[in-house]
Formats: sequence, structure tokens, C-alpha cells
Amino acid sequence: MMRGVNHIRGPILALGYVCVSYALVLCGVMRFPLGVAGTHDFSQYWGAWDLLRRGMNPYDGALMRAVQDGLGAGGADTTWAPPWTPILLAPVLSLPFDQAAALWFLYQLGIALFLAYFMPRAINRPDVPLLLSGLLTLFFLPVLDSLYWGQLSLLLTLSAVMFLYFEGRGRILAAGVSLVPLTLKPHLMLFLMPAVFLWWWRLTVKDRWRFTFGLIGSLSVLCLIVMTLAPQALLWWLSALLNPRSVVGAVPTVAWKTATLSTWVRIILADAVRGVPIWPMICLPLTSLGAVTFFYARYRPIIRWRTTFPTITSIALLTGAYGWLYDQSLILVGMIVAAGDALACKDRKIRFSALVVVGAIEGLAIAQSLTGYNEQHYFVWIPIAVLCLLAFHRKHSRALGDDK
Repeated sequence: MMRGVNHIRGPILALGYVCVSYALVLCGVMRFPLGVAGTHDFSQYWGAWDLLRRGMNPYDGALMRAVQDGLGAGGADTTWAPPWTPILLAPVLSLPFDQAAALWFLYQLGIALFLAYFMPRAINRPDVPLLLSGLLTLFFLPVLDSLYWGQLSLLLTLSAVMFLYFEGRGRILAAGVSLVPLTLKPHLMLFLMPAVFLWWWRLTVKDRWRFTFGLIGSLSVLCLIVMTLAPQALLWWLSALLNPRSVVGAVPTVAWKTATLSTWVRIILADAVRGVPIWPMICLPLTSLGAVTFFYARYRPIIRWRTTFPTITSIALLTGAYGWLYDQSLILVGMIVAAGDALACKDRKIRFSALVVVGAIEGLAIAQSLTGYNEQHYFVWIPIAVLCLLAFHRKHSRALGDDK
């Protein structure tokens, strides 16, 4: 009986939070005008929806700048997100900007709180204290960065956690649907696809169809809505990706300094070649993707998502064409997995070592953000540290109770 009450209480609390947040915004208690924390990147999603619903090109920098100028100063120049992004966020983006930005901030905060509560359960470590998971979540610098910019990374992390939850309980249709938000970051989703295919291949025929219907069917519905609003939207998006310099008002991709190895290769080579080369943004991700595909196909054909997901996302964030600090919110999954398994470990030395490393990653990241080395590309070490943590986890998997 109590178990049934607990299952009902969670959705009721979540629905209550959504309703209260909406009421606070509509009553004018909270408003976020453009320029305050939480609005810069959010403005590109709001602007994209404003243009798309009118059948206009959201990837046209001049049109986006006109929308931004109507809101004030401090917005993003353009958007690179897939055209189904504003469709997923339409219930929020349909509000006036200052209300929509405030509501999105509240929803992000709610997602972070939900992750702190639910993530240990999704990875089958429900005994992780709420205080510990809450501290790890709310003080993880990429999470704070996502809140500051008004980004989508917490929504993507929620998508990943729900996938782990549904997959672990054999609810394959729901697992497919839950992966849809991850397609908002195609450069990250691409790295996951080899493992997804290997996992999908080992499913029963019925479950293959269920997963395919959940993922592809949901994406198809979103694309259908997009084409209803603007039939050329998908072509506009592909054109913007293939010809980024032609987008008026956009910062050239070659000028991006993100927390990736390709950025550091370009910085090192810039003086030698008298210019910033763009080829590392192409060659390094393709090489890494090929290596990941070969490794999992050859040595890890049986996919165990609770460790495979944070491993691959860390590699993708480290070696991808680009990857901002807020994108690293996804590797919070690896931090919680390591912390949860460490608490379940009977070996005190291993337990202490794992928890110290987890705490050090969080503390050093926040400390670094307060120094002069707080630009995006200086945080490339975070996915490296998490990969080392996961390697330690695998080495001691039996002692950590994860040898099934």
C-alpha cells in the first residue's frame, strides 16, 4: 500500500511544482527581461519559436537579430538547434519573453531537484542519501552554468536518466520516447548511436519495434508539426549547418573556444599555421567516433547503460567538434553512479577514494570558476576526470557491487 502511495506522490509533487511555477509567472511575481541571468541562450529558442510559428527562417541571423532587438540587449545572435527544439518547448515559449524566461528558469531548477531525488533510483542505488545527491547535483558547475545561460542541458540530462530508468525496467517503448530530447544535441547523440544499435540488436524482435516506434515515431510527429508551420524548416537547418559562415550575425565556428580537445589543438596550431584551423573540429570527432564504434563492437557488445552512457557522453564532450561547459551536465550521471556504487562498497579504502575524487571534481570546478582561468576551454579537464573516475569504477567493479 505504501509503495503505491509513494509512486503516486512523486508525479503529484512534480505536477504541483509545474502548476505553482506557472501561476507565479502568470501573476507577475517572476519576470526575467532579456539581459539577466538565465536569458541569454534562452532568447535564441524563444526567437526561433517566434519566427517558426510565423513560417519564417529561424536560422537567418538578420531575422533573429531583429527579434532580439525587439526584446532588448543581451541576446544570442542565432540558433543551431534542430527545428523541432522550439516545438518541444512550445508550452513555455508561447508566453511573452520575460514570462517564458522566468518559467524556464523555474522548470530547470525543478528538473535539477528532481534529478537529485530520482537519479539514484534510476541507476538502482536508492540508498544514496538525498543530501549527497542534492549536493552533487546543485553544486556541479555545468548544472549552474546551464541555469545561468538558460540552456537545455538539464532537460537532456533528464532525458538520459529517464532512458536509464525505463531501459532498466524493460519498458522499451518509453525508453525510445525518452531519448528524443537528446536529439536536440546531434553532435552528442551521434556518439551514442553505435552503442544504441548494439543494444537494439540484442533486443527481441518485438522490443526492437517498440523502441523504434518510440524514438522514430516521436521524432516523426515533431518533424510533421515543424513542416506544418514551415515546410522548408529542415532544409533551412541543414543549410545553416553546412554553410555556417553564410548565416548573418553568427559567430564563425572556427572562433568557438569550447571545452574540447579540438579547441586546444586549434589553439596550439594557430600560431604555427598563421590562422585557426578548422580541420581538428572534423578529424578528431570522426576518429574518436570510429574508435568508440570499434571498441564497443569488438570488446563491449553487451551494453550496460548505467556505465556505458556516462562513458560515451564524456568521450563525446571531450573529443567532439564542440562542447560547452553546460553540456557537461550530462556526465552528472557518471558522478552519481560512482558515488552510489562507492557507498555500497564494503572496502573502506575504495569507498573513501571514490567519494574523495567525486568531491574533488565538484570542488575544483567551482574553485576554478572563481579564478582567471574560467573561460569555457579551461574546463576540458572535467570529462577527462570523469573518465578516470569511471575507469577506477570499472577496475574495482566487483568491490563496488557492480559486477553483474
